[in-house]
Amino acid sequence: MVLTRALVAMLLVAGCSESLFDAHGGRRGDGGPGGDDGGVDADIPVPTTCPDPCIADAAADYNGVQGGKNGVWHYFDDHRNRAWMRMTETAGEMTGLENDRIASCTDHPTTTACQGLPGAILVSSGGVAASDPAIEYQSPAAQVIQLSFHAYVPSDGQVQKVRLYRNSREDVLFTRTAMPGSTVSHTMFVDALADDRFLIALEPMQTAVGQVALHFFVNGPIAAFPSACKLALAFESASGDKVNNLCSDSIMSPTLSFLRYNNGAPLSAPVSLNVTGPFSELGQAADIALDRYFQASDLNPRPGAVTVQLWVRHDALGAAKAYVFSNLDKDVGGGLAVALFDMSGPKIEVTSARKVGQADVSNLAAYPFPLGGWHFIRVVGSNDKVTVCLDGGRATDFDYPTADLVSTFPVHLGKNVTWEPAGAFFKGGIDDVRVLSTALPCE
Repeated sequence: MVLTRALVAMLLVAGCSESLFDAHGGRRGDGGPGGDDGGVDADIPVPTTCPDPCIADAAADYNGVQGGKNGVWHYFDDHRNRAWMRMTETAGEMTGLENDRIASCTDHPTTTACQGLPGAILVSSGGVAASDPAIEYQSPAAQVIQLSFHAYVPSDGQVQKVRLYRNSREDVLFTRTAMPGSTVSHTMFVDALADDRFLIALEPMQTAVGQVALHFFVNGPIAAFPSACKLALAFESASGDKVNNLCSDSIMSPTLSFLRYNNGAPLSAPVSLNVTGPFSELGQAADIALDRYFQASDLNPRPGAVTVQLWVRHDALGAAKAYVFSNLDKDVGGGLAVALFDMSGPKIEVTSARKVGQADVSNLAAYPFPLGGWHFIRVVGSNDKVTVCLDGGRATDFDYPTADLVSTFPVHLGKNVTWEPAGAFFKGGIDDVRVLSTALPCE
């Protein structure tokens, strides 16, 4: 049965307040410090296997080799700089740098961590240096999935940050700190594109080696795809004048068309797609020349929370604003625009058209922008607040009505919706553009 969007929203709220870990075998925490589940209590159940409908279970699928039993699991050292290092298969364990290891609690049942969470994966993290152990699930198809994790840190263990993120450390979905003697758990629904990578990474906050017992479950599909995904551009297998929207549904045209340049004439091959993206996992990117842009055929407005995110590489910035993303609605007010410019140093500016029926706009925030290379931009609107994230951290936020971010104008990449201001075209690289009807964190 296909779930409605309203029902999915209700399930999401329920999943945040009442974890699926309440109703299965094993033990669960009692509300102690460090997380929503607290310390270990023998009378409260937690799962030992993936609940139905189960797609993948990190512990049950583990066999000490890259890919696991069903080929969708990978084990890495995350070096926090986009340099993914595959762990080495060593006697049934995945071995990395700095004492990072991933094994099965089935093979180590007497460890304190495994006694607190039977049947889990046992993760050893080696200290606060740059190497963090990470477990990855790679989605084989576009689908709405439920991601759930449950991590137990024994009382003699080390403080750990547990991160759930997609494709890169910058694209974080959830972060929680796990204290010794406590458990943390979280469940969320995600629109997964084909080949999207979802990772649980542990970052120890102390120098000593620490162990964590971890369950990582993938369930679904729980709704018709897409649910929250409105726009996703990977620039893979695309022609020069069109690129597919990978989360196309009935409210949106299946393609974005690169339509015109600044004298209004159509272009047949306006952009190079054979460009290296921010890192190898994302493949190709779009390289946009000055005075060229992408324009969506259609994108109907949707009320509520919104996340706009993309990778950007600017080739040159001047005093004129170069619009990377824009759907500003100057006719009735609304929309969102992200521009880069150099005025006493490189800056990013987030803009919305708040004044109904007027040509001017509300410049909401300008913030310093790093020079050179690829950078990850995420703009989140929720609960009448807009947050700007850069490279996986919060840059700034400000109060602004979330309803005013709705737009009737199609998305433009590489220019403002109108031709104003003069010189508003962006020159450089754009990759992995996504618009989601949900609010994601910065870090």
